[in-house]
Amino acid sequence: MRVSSGLMARIRKTRLELQEKLGLAFFLGLLFSKTNKKGQEKIVIDLRGPAQAKLASREANSGKKFYRRGERDLRKLDGLVLHQMGFSRGSDPEKYLGVPAHYIITTDGTIAQLHDWNRYLYTSSALNSWTVSVEVAGNFRGPDGKWYQGDKNGRDTLNAKQIDALRELVGIVDAQMALNGSRLNSIWGHRQGSPQRQIDPGPEIWSSVVPWANRQYGLEDTSDLHVGDGMPIPESWKGGEIA
Repeated sequence: MRVSSGLMARIRKTRLELQEKLGLAFFLGLLFSKTNKKGQEKIVIDLRGPAQAKLASREANSGKKFYRRGERDLRKLDGLVLHQMGFSRGSDPEKYLGVPAHYIITTDGTIAQLHDWNRYLYTSSALNSWTVSVEVAGNFRGPDGKWYQGDKNGRDTLNAKQIDALRELVGIVDAQMALNGSRLNSIWGHRQGSPQRQIDPGPEIWSSVVPWANRQYGLEDTSDLHVGDGMPIPESWKGGEIA
């Protein structure tokens, strides 16, 4: 069921009232440490310090820039971009410190934040300026049902823990944007902002998360849209949602 804009406004007002009554630190604790369906506490691991150091090292060694200097206005952020890494290093989030994304999700569904939202990362191509990025560990199938360089990068399948983590992260991002004076308006795939990213994030990630999130949070359906030279979401990705 699609959530009405009026209901979403009331929810956000309640969040802000809770923030005022309980204090920001406590309220953020509620947002970033939540209980999943099995009654287990889901925590977003903060790796921003070591990830920044790793990115600085990568820049020094490669001569490339992975983010724009200067800070973004948090009030202007209203989108989330989904990515697949195209590789996997297992469940330890510290093995992904060099990934230039705001969040990562590892193979066991661990969520870690690598960079502050005000950092303009060169991650999502034409979608960078108004979005937060999340990279999911794995080399997942593309529109043709095949894995890109499977012998080299592996042949992964999105698992239930990763789906749960992605859905939880959508809620976390929505709530944090409300605190920042904005709102989560839409979810995008990297391919929608770049012609070189045809299989990113892939049908498994898109169909498992986006139709659900659009209904749950009353988000704009971006599947037929693209920015610049990007490409819309293929029709084959829009069905087969995992409940």
